[in-house]
Amino acid sequence: MEDKIIEFYYKWDRLEKPNGVDIVDFNLLQKQDNFPGEFHSRQEVKEALLQLIDQYKAFPQKNHFIEAKLTAALYYLNALMGERVDFYEYVEKTMGVRPKYVPEEILQKQLEKVKDLYKEVGYGYSKEEFERFKKENTLSKEEIERDFVKARDIYLPKILAWLNLDIDLQYETQFVNLDVYWMNWTSTDAKGNILLRFNTHPRNAWLRGFPETLAMHEVCGHAIQASSWKQEMHNGNIPISAGLTNVFSPESFTCEGIGDTLSWFYPEQLFSSFGQLAANARNLHVLTLNNAHIMINEGKGKNEIKEYLDTYMPGFEKDETRDKTLDEARNDPLLRTYFYVYGISSYYLVQLAEKLNDEEKKEFVIANYQNILTPQEIIQGHHLQ
Repeated sequence: MEDKIIEFYYKWDRLEKPNGVDIVDFNLLQKQDNFPGEFHSRQEVKEALLQLIDQYKAFPQKNHFIEAKLTAALYYLNALMGERVDFYEYVEKTMGVRPKYVPEEILQKQLEKVKDLYKEVGYGYSKEEFERFKKENTLSKEEIERDFVKARDIYLPKILAWLNLDIDLQYETQFVNLDVYWMNWTSTDAKGNILLRFNTHPRNAWLRGFPETLAMHEVCGHAIQASSWKQEMHNGNIPISAGLTNVFSPESFTCEGIGDTLSWFYPEQLFSSFGQLAANARNLHVLTLNNAHIMINEGKGKNEIKEYLDTYMPGFEKDETRDKTLDEARNDPLLRTYFYVYGISSYYLVQLAEKLNDEEKKEFVIANYQNILTPQEIIQGHHLQ
């Protein structure tokens, strides 16, 4: 059964590559040469997937995560084929979590924290002040790399020691200029080599402090987690069919959630003042976008939504960037669900970090690095609201 699932994802990934669609994010198996077949159409993919889902239902050793992953694949495939389902259903069946608005009291609390952090580094909180902040703190390519390497060299050994993980982390870095929403992306090539990309397109503002959060999110989050999952698969503790990760299925909840909130779980403050500001501004940003994402999919107008965003983060993004983000959140088959998961996962995981003691925080991160938990196993298991 495992081989059938692995073969399916390799074949689907080959079909979609010419379309500019990546099905496999992390290839933790490097078994593509063992499965050389290919699909010839999305309809053929769908027929194979429906058969696979039926077979897995009868599989005696089925895993909750793999079952959810196959369901997510079907919903995403249908979206690629032009089907549009209710937003709440689509996110729930792909990401494994039902959309909900972040309460305004949570946003207000985080807003006050971000205002205080701006004040600590010498800035007020207005559109004009943010423009001044950007002008005085935008980083060059050389400064991005310098600050990232400095932060990585401090954080990586500390996080590995904290989690008692023995991982020789190897990866490559690359600078790209792409008109996409992400500033940084970690994935693997066909050989399993981890590649971390820095996106310096003008759509994204690289500000002082952000490379620190990048080192925490991409290296101590994604790269360590993926490497640990690979070890656990080798040891037989995680199904190997989970070794071809996707960004349109439930593993994204724990991957992006822990990437963005790992500093809330670690017992010491590793960030500089600007790093703390970047992490907390990022948190406020994804929480407000969580609500904006729901609003655009409920039919609210872009001007109303942009006014809402400006009440929390005035001038944080260019108007055209917000327009593009909202269009993608409503219309793009991938970003309609994947882009949403950043805010909702951060909402739940910060809530969790605030209720756990230091030892419980460590146990939670270890559990998510040694297994692949569904969002519901985390939310219901910890009685999160």
